[in-house]
Amino acid sequence: GARKFGSGESAGVVNRAGPSSSAELLEQLRTRGLDADPASRSQTDVDRENHDWALLLMEDIRAFLAAAPDGVSTSSILGAFKYKVPDYRQELFRTSLKQVASLNKGASGAGVWELKRAFRNGT
Repeated sequence: GARKFGSGESAGVVNRAGPSSSAELLEQLRTRGLDADPASRSQTDVDRENHDWALLLMEDIRAFLAAAPDGVSTSSILGAFKYKVPDYRQELFRTSLKQVASLNKGASGAGVWELKRAFRNGT
């Protein structure tokens, strides 16, 4: 017969007979990595995901700061990244920023973020 949208059958989540229990359905989802419970993910998976996200973020920060050789204020950085960084990753954002940039006094005496030498192009 025709597969019904939303039945799970078209996605391969359930077989024709369907799962015999919610535990079986949850096991099928876990097998495919589709379970909604983040607590069931291993710490290694979470660490790997955070590491990958931090590397991508560090490159975004590097590119953003490279476009402003005179430095960027904290408020400018926060404004540029506020929609890219969810609340639960704020600490990881701060750590990533400190990895690629230093907070220095600008010409006006205000703090500005500048790329560390190791992250500048051509140096």
